[in-house]
Amino acid sequence: MLGVIPGVYFFPAIGLAAALGWLARRSPSLPAAARRAGRAAGIALLCAALLLHAGLTWRDYFHVWGPSQATFDAFEGDMAAAWRWLADHPDVSRPAHVYLSSDIYRHPTFMLLHERATVQTYFTHTNPQLSWFDGRAALPLPAGGQPTLYLVSSAAPLAPRADGWLRAAAAEIDTVAGPDGAPALRVFRAQPGARIEPGVAAGAELIALTAQLDLSAAQLALADGAEPELTLLWRTRGPDPADWPGYRLEAALPARDGTVWADELPFEAFRPLEWTPDAAFVTWHTLHGYAGPAASGAAPVQGELRLVRLSDGGPEGWRTVAFSVNH
Repeated sequence: MLGVIPGVYFFPAIGLAAALGWLARRSPSLPAAARRAGRAAGIALLCAALLLHAGLTWRDYFHVWGPSQATFDAFEGDMAAAWRWLADHPDVSRPAHVYLSSDIYRHPTFMLLHERATVQTYFTHTNPQLSWFDGRAALPLPAGGQPTLYLVSSAAPLAPRADGWLRAAAAEIDTVAGPDGAPALRVFRAQPGARIEPGVAAGAELIALTAQLDLSAAQLALADGAEPELTLLWRTRGPDPADWPGYRLEAALPARDGTVWADELPFEAFRPLEWTPDAAFVTWHTLHGYAGPAASGAAPVQGELRLVRLSDGGPEGWRTVAFSVNH
């Protein structure tokens, strides 16, 4: 694209000058006054054309294109809003642990503006006070002993169930609107000791899936006319830098036709580097193609879960899980 720009600007001007010179050489001689008037008219016309195009460009840039919602979205305005909000509210953000919901993990816009990460430090930079998540598929619970801020961007809004869980335990303290008036960023604050109740009762025993991650509860939601939903409550012991690429979650459940339904489930909404010590998070998964268990009552369903490392494909081993059933 850059290679054609000189031609776009210079060649037409050179051609116009050559055409005017050719016309001048072949036109009859005019009195000096007429030639001066012609030059003045040409200069005035040229200035008028330049001013007109400059005015149209100024209008489009500052009043049409610049403030538009499309431009805001294209230049990641929600992440810029998150950076600006934290910079403008240090008294609220510095004592708190910040959970930032984004559709892109370690979003480059925020990493550059707020974290001051460079190309050399982008992948190694860490901030113990900041954790990334995707509110469409996971919700980290408040960190104990300190205030917790949730910055929810418009690109990764909370799923309806997570929004209800969070609002029951945290206050929405601010909203940053985009050019269209819709929220580009929502800010929630949970007081120290606040508890989010995701509607999944923790089991009596934790099931260790990795050295840093335990499964606390698993609930299978069955509803007529809808695909089954699996809600999982996890306990974290802290970040897992050794397996920073994350894991793939695999599930196996008995089906009503006597077979075993098995599938891979997304598990990238709250990655190992973001896990906080002695904390918890919730994930939810739609079980596509699963017709439900054989038993129709409320008795727990015995199934299996395992995590597979994305770094080398190594499985952590199957764990037997009792899935509570919610009709």
